[in-house]
Amino acid sequence: MVVFRMMKMHYLFLIVITSFLSNSAMAGEPVKESQSWYGYYMGVSYGTVNVNDEYEEWNSADNAVSNYTYVLADDSSAESLFFGYNSDYLGSNILLGAEFSVELRDLDKTVHDLLSGSINTAFETSYKSDWSMSLTPRIGYFWTPNLLLYASLGYTLTDTERVYIITASNISDVSKQNIKGWTSGLGVEYGLSKNLNMRIDYKKTNYEDYAYLSTIYGGNIQKTRNYQDSGVRLSFVYRF
Repeated sequence: MVVFRMMKMHYLFLIVITSFLSNSAMAGEPVKESQSWYGYYMGVSYGTVNVNDEYEEWNSADNAVSNYTYVLADDSSAESLFFGYNSDYLGSNILLGAEFSVELRDLDKTVHDLLSGSINTAFETSYKSDWSMSLTPRIGYFWTPNLLLYASLGYTLTDTERVYIITASNISDVSKQNIKGWTSGLGVEYGLSKNLNMRIDYKKTNYEDYAYLSTIYGGNIQKTRNYQDSGVRLSFVYRF
């Protein structure tokens, strides 16, 4: 199902880009006034997402740290559809806006847990994430009428699934969580034509820590720490 959704997103990305480029060719001269950037827009992006996920295990009886930990790093492609609005509220050379985006990703990896820092093959943890959505205000400065430098800071919600596994018996316990986090980013956006922009940006999200009481580990608690993701995206933006 995830693969099917990802294939559909690839096709959507190609269709929208083809449409944008056709409109760009018909639009004629490049944009000459930064004021034309203001108003509503939509776009698509394609890039990568890299995730780091960790937890440490605590004994629920005495709240003491056990020697079991889990550390995972994974990456996948990331395709997004986004909508936003730009304003000149702070002046003609300053752009102030907000953007909502929905991203599809295909993160899926299983690793062995660690015991005192060494791999322990008796236990595994599987991590999956299929989507993320964010609302990010941004502020930018027009270096030239066609070139915008911007920064963003906003709120993100991402789905996660962890499967805790005892390998010998293949007993497992599933934890599904939608995790909140704060996303920050830096980017450059360039006006290609009257209605079409291209941008490249880097974003990083730091997620909240959370605890999960596993049913297969004798009531021990898995406390998440250092859960974050980051990535670089190339986007095409259509301004209405």
